[in-house]
Amino acid sequence: IHSLWYPAGMSEKRTEYRRCTLQRLFLDQLLPNVDAVLYLDTDVIFLRPPDALWDEFKRFNSDQLLAGAMPTYASWMEKKFRHGQGFNCGILLFNLTRGRHFPGGLTKAFESIYTEEQLPGNDQLILNYFANQHPELFYELDCEWNFRMEFCSKVESCPGSRPNGAYIVHGNSEFFMKPNVPMLKGFFDVWSKFNVSEPLSKLIFDLEKTLSKPTKHACSPANGIDKVLLNQLYRQLN
Repeated sequence: IHSLWYPAGMSEKRTEYRRCTLQRLFLDQLLPNVDAVLYLDTDVIFLRPPDALWDEFKRFNSDQLLAGAMPTYASWMEKKFRHGQGFNCGILLFNLTRGRHFPGGLTKAFESIYTEEQLPGNDQLILNYFANQHPELFYELDCEWNFRMEFCSKVESCPGSRPNGAYIVHGNSEFFMKPNVPMLKGFFDVWSKFNVSEPLSKLIFDLEKTLSKPTKHACSPANGIDKVLLNQLYRQLN
């Protein structure tokens, strides 16, 4: 456990967004003896073993130091971001050793973007801006590693999620809690009640029962989202 830390030039930023989330901008300095970090928001559910995500570090080339799943974050600055969209920062891989070798270090780079570009909003914009300015340092994760509510209606944004299933389901913007998205809420409710000492087959049975319920929302069995939320578990069972 580490105390919150902010560089002097960004101390005022702590009041603009969630303080703990903001720490991901400073990890190369906050964790000076750590080589690499997997950053996760607290509202994610793994459907594939976490070590498979860690193994993505092995796919980095010799320059890449940051990874995220795209396209999952739209912005008013979309013309400056890769592919017209950016990446959601709820699941990130950081090679901190390479970050510390970036001229001046990552923390200084992010601080410069904040002070010079005057980006509105939050740290997610800063990370996206950095990746856009240095595409050679960015590794793109498969979108299945960050399946979000909008993919229910935008199938073309994450076509691999249909055959492969989601690897991580991200309940950003409190979608796990919202009754107007009953499939995702039911999915979360089943997981929250599951006892890990019980067999995986029981979890799958309970999920199948919950996810089969029809709903008018785009996250529905009619759109095949039940299979998106189950296919990886089927593979783990087999």
